[in-house]
Amino acid sequence: MNWVKTRLRDYLEIGQHQPVQRQVLDMVRARPGQDQEIQRYMGNAPNVAAYLRQYALSPWVYTGVARLAEVAAVARLGVVRQDDLSKMNASHAILRLLGIFGIPNDQQDNLEFWEEHLTFFDLAGNAYWYWFSAAGGVPTEVFNLNPAKMRIVPGRNRTVAEYEYRVNGQVYHLTPEEVTHFKRPNPFNQYYGMPAIEAVLLDSEGDRLMAEWNVDLFGDGVSIPAGIFVIDPATTDAERDRLERELNARYAGKRRTALLRAEANKTVWHGETLAHREMDFRQGRLLSRQAIMDALDLPLGYLSDASTEAHARVAERRYYASAQRRLIRTERKINADAMQFWQGWDVWAVQFDDLRREHADWEQEERKISSLLKLFTVDEVRAMEYNAGPYPEEDKEDAVLSADGGPDEPVDRGSDRPVPDAG
Repeated sequence: MNWVKTRLRDYLEIGQHQPVQRQVLDMVRARPGQDQEIQRYMGNAPNVAAYLRQYALSPWVYTGVARLAEVAAVARLGVVRQDDLSKMNASHAILRLLGIFGIPNDQQDNLEFWEEHLTFFDLAGNAYWYWFSAAGGVPTEVFNLNPAKMRIVPGRNRTVAEYEYRVNGQVYHLTPEEVTHFKRPNPFNQYYGMPAIEAVLLDSEGDRLMAEWNVDLFGDGVSIPAGIFVIDPATTDAERDRLERELNARYAGKRRTALLRAEANKTVWHGETLAHREMDFRQGRLLSRQAIMDALDLPLGYLSDASTEAHARVAERRYYASAQRRLIRTERKINADAMQFWQGWDVWAVQFDDLRREHADWEQEERKISSLLKLFTVDEVRAMEYNAGPYPEEDKEDAVLSADGGPDEPVDRGSDRPVPDAG
């Protein structure tokens, strides 16, 4: 058990607060001593399996979740000093598990681990890591646990007493110190996160039912008349059979031609029958796609075939920003909950590379930086945009001239921020 977590837990359990403060703290945590509350939360665990099924049942859910996970999973994880983000620690032990060349466990490589984590997080609103230590010290492996098999047991004097992981009829009791729980906000439950799929579950299910309806109507073994010939009642059966054979031979397939005898002496063609154009619910499916993509924060313009270049560029920036937000959630949880396994947890922090920088439109980025340099100093721009330290004094003048486009456009780069012209 990690010594820092033990110390913090003991501090909270022994109680270093005034009585009123302690009561408030207990209420925020788990409402201690209320067994019925514990049973209520255990009984109200979300039906995570229903969310996970959408990954296989909905093409829109699969596309959105898979694309975001694939893009975010390739981001490089580094370790930086908390007081100076420009200083890196390339030999920190956590990188041997989660770094770009790390091996998280004996079943997955680095990319598989991150894709699975991000997929669980988006689909279930919860992701659980189990830290395993062969010798009882710092972790030697880390595993993703299936959120559909996890149950949280509320505590009487802290929020979580334990995690119950059910596999093949066995229940494994895991302590909070062994598990890192990533979760989305949930206003209805303080123990489980709420996924975006919950808000669009009806849209996803409706889209699937529309697709199934089309398959039932136009699938194998189902013949829909392409049209109807109403023939003269005097036509013999042999002649009728000949017409039917010739029509079906010429227009072979599932769309067949029906022949009916008319009451009058005439032959009429009726082409108005069920058509796929009316029956495939195209507009309804597109609306479902829009709702699902919006819920996942995936801009549709990035995937739509109707996008212009301008639409696609804006959507691409939103796309990478959405993936980056998932990484920021992950890195901050690691820093708060997992870095304490290693000494120096109050000095070092993990940080992902910024996907927005790696995939930026650098022509537009250059225009942005040039505009910022008219309002801020070089060092301020480096800090705001790149988390970088001050520029070396001997190179600063060259950087200023390069950014401004030449010596003909001088801009004050002193410590005082220039004031824009009000006119």
